[in-house]
Amino acid sequence: MRRRRVLLGTTTVATALAGCSVQSSRSSMLDLVAFNHTDSPYTVEMGLFRGGGDATRSEARAYDGSIDVESQGRAQRENVAETRPYLVRYSVYEDNRRTTDEDHVHYYPEDDGNDESLAFDIGSEGTLSRR
Repeated sequence: MRRRRVLLGTTTVATALAGCSVQSSRSSMLDLVAFNHTDSPYTVEMGLFRGGGDATRSEARAYDGSIDVESQGRAQRENVAETRPYLVRYSVYEDNRRTTDEDHVHYYPEDDGNDESLAFDIGSEGTLSRR
């Protein structure tokens, strides 16, 4: 009877651990957040591109969209792409018409897996910087 209890307990623990490993191996999704520290509204157009491989630019694109941020405001896009390294290209427009900044940054998620958002600050003169 003891042997059956031990086997039953071992099976239960193995099943529970298998469920945990499946859940932890799922990739998390990345959020984009923009904070506007100015008195003007801005639009940030952003593209996230996967690096490496022989993919074309359109095949490498993981996200392409814009974020409108009111003056002294915050805006967020949730679950835009899988959390992984990206080249992030951006353009910033004051009042959705005048370009104030264009550039790119490289994003590398933290090794601990807790890096689920990519945040930017819009500062004076409409420049964008990674938080």
